[in-house]
Amino acid sequence: AMGLLTSRGPASWHPVGKEDLAIFRKAVEHCEKTGTSIEQLAIQYSLSNTKVPTTLVSVGNPQEILQNLEWANQQPDWSLVDEVREILRPVMNKDWIVG
Repeated sequence: AMGLLTSRGPASWHPVGKEDLAIFRKAVEHCEKTGTSIEQLAIQYSLSNTKVPTTLVSVGNPQEILQNLEWANQQPDWSLVDEVREILRPVMNKDWIVG
């Protein structure tokens, strides 16, 4: 989602509107309250979902690669997945055109 599913948020050039961005922030904050980052949940969910053929992540340093590998070897908290999906329902399957 071009940075929307991260605690740092998308880059300034991202075309997401303020209302949609607030929905993503709510999901990030909900995950943080449970002690799970949205990055962790997104990686675990996408890797455990057979309908997702490829999972791409961005890293800034070797430690983040190791962290992602650790998360990749864990199953997601499925109740948290359901809660986040409910929060994200208004923006589910929405595309933001860059250009």
